Amino acid sequence: MFSIGDSVLELISVPASSAPSNRLGIDHIRIAIKDFNAETVGRVLRERGIAIGTVPGTVRISDPDGIGIELGAAG
Repeated sequence: MFSIGDSVLELISVPASSAPSNRLGIDHIRIAIKDFNAETVGRVLRERGIAIGTVPGTVRISDPDGIGIELGAAG
């Protein structure tokens, strides 16, 4: 985990028991954001043509290399 101002960047590794992956050991990146609102963030990303996935309280996207990025509330 890395603190970035009021936010936190966390690198989540691929579980050792999972099948081989092309993600070089990274399952996804999680960014915890102060005052995060999943509905607002999801709406803005969709307006910009970015495909999103959601889990209650989070928004998930993928970078161009297919690495997952999870945005959620800090805390």
